[in-house]
Amino acid sequence: MEKILKLIRTEGVSDQLIEFAKEVYRKKFYGYLEVEVARDEIDLGSVPFRAGIKGRQYLADEILEEGLRLVSARGGVVIIITCEDIYTHGTNYIFGLATTGGGLISSARIDRCRIVNILLLSVPPQPLRLH
Repeated sequence: MEKILKLIRTEGVSDQLIEFAKEVYRKKFYGYLEVEVARDEIDLGSVPFRAGIKGRQYLADEILEEGLRLVSARGGVVIIITCEDIYTHGTNYIFGLATTGGGLISSARIDRCRIVNILLLSVPPQPLRLH
């Protein structure tokens, strides 16, 4: 029996982004993990946040904990995908957070044009240039 990698979205994450992630993880873990998209969606209404210039920043630890809770009864590994800005204690913002059994990824601070090119125009991703 193969292990399961469960993808869970937070509210507002597009089907295109979830399908893109599913395909990436399916190729990456082929033969080791079976990738599934959860029907569950994490509601951010009860997740602590702080208000900033760019809007709300959600506490990543709480989102990750909720995703782990949703999957724990069924076993496997969870990756939570959000388009919201996230932070953890002691930081201004983060791109993701991981612990044993799962991780959280945010697309909030990733270049939107890059995402559109990959998702909608099927342009292969190019290496990032850091300034």
